[in-house]
Amino acid sequence: MSYETVTERAAAGDADAQCYLGHMYEEGKGVDRDLQMALTWYLRAANQGHAVAQCQLGWMYQRGDGVAADQKAAIHWHRMAAEQGFSDVYVNLGCSYQKGEGVTKNLDEAASWFERAVEADDSRGVYFLLVLGDEEGNAKAQASLGHMAYLGRGLDQDYADAANWYRLAAEQGVASAQFMLASLYRYGRGVERNDAGAAQWCEKAAVQGHASAQNLLAELYSQGTGVEQDHAAAVHWFSKSAEQGNAEGQNWLGLMYADGIGVGQDYVTAAKWYREAASQGNADAQFNLGVIYRDGLGVEKDLAEAQKWFDLSAPPSAQGDSHSLMAESEKALEADLTAGSKPSVLTWLKQKLVG
Repeated sequence: MSYETVTERAAAGDADAQCYLGHMYEEGKGVDRDLQMALTWYLRAANQGHAVAQCQLGWMYQRGDGVAADQKAAIHWHRMAAEQGFSDVYVNLGCSYQKGEGVTKNLDEAASWFERAVEADDSRGVYFLLVLGDEEGNAKAQASLGHMAYLGRGLDQDYADAANWYRLAAEQGVASAQFMLASLYRYGRGVERNDAGAAQWCEKAAVQGHASAQNLLAELYSQGTGVEQDHAAAVHWFSKSAEQGNAEGQNWLGLMYADGIGVGQDYVTAAKWYREAASQGNADAQFNLGVIYRDGLGVEKDLAEAQKWFDLSAPPSAQGDSHSLMAESEKALEADLTAGSKPSVLTWLKQKLVG
């Protein structure tokens, strides 16, 4: 595209042309190099939300190219690009927060940006997370490294290594690390199986409101694994999870009410919780709701409605689509346990309902 054509389109307000014209001036391609003109055209495109222009503008402010160096302005434009998913700036933003350049130093924020870089397959994020986690002892970075070792994402998959990172973060109070460490102890992955240890770490995460930990703790109380069996306590923790909108907790709570375990049998309440979970696409809850309608338990018997929920439960249903390392780790954990022989007293609850 000729300089004249680019200039004409840029003058007419075309953001892509404005960004490209800025690039031409910055690099001296087809025109004399002019950093101030580059800045002008990048700014016009950036103000229209052009992520590449925002990124380039950030670099110019950071380096002081054609303008006085201004780290705050650099951070502003790089964050604008990052918010649009422009991953090239993630590591740079992380370094800025790590060093306190243009922003208040914040290692947790730095770790968040480095983690996003890893999620975007930028290997530099791994290095900087290792620096934060190992040399600076940052708990958020340690938890991220645990997830990476568990998943084999950015690090070799190694459950023992994952357990070590999770333990470091868990001891500093990171709920997701406490839950994952509890799960590793529960199922003997990377560590010797220790049910009491699993229950202790699980409770620490549960009291912080970690829904998956609340579900696991409820299961442990149901089974009397690592703790004294207490069905009422199981109902309590399933309730905590369910009230946060966790579909798995809602489904299990429905099962407890349906079978009267740890709480008075109440099919109306069971149907309520099944419906809450089913509306989120939980296949087990959809199936259980079908049973409720088939047998007229707590609802008016309705075979057509029952069939609808049975049909919905047939295909696999996704429980959200998050790409964070924490979410991926928990999803992978659930998949691993489902593929194996996950011990659960609640399995027979479902079977009893269906029968």
